[in-house]
Amino acid sequence: MQINIPQPEQDRLVQHAAAAGYDDVERYATEHLLALAHQPLPLSPAELQASVARCEKANAEMEAGGGRDAREALLEVGEELGFKPPK
Repeated sequence: MQINIPQPEQDRLVQHAAAAGYDDVERYATEHLLALAHQPLPLSPAELQASVARCEKANAEMEAGGGRDAREALLEVGEELGFKPPK
């Protein structure tokens, strides 16, 4: 992959890289782009709306007395993974 960046922005990247302790601006840019590639993609409006609906439903269930004690849930997950609870 090749990325063409105008010279003024290249100069700024050199400054950012130096400020971050990098002596190689390409390594600096590559690490930042790799980190960006691993970030989740933004949700579409429909996905965001569905997520909000799930949160609202969960909140309503909690307010109605539903849900589980967090400590009990964590202990159960720990046991499933083979952890022993502290005594």
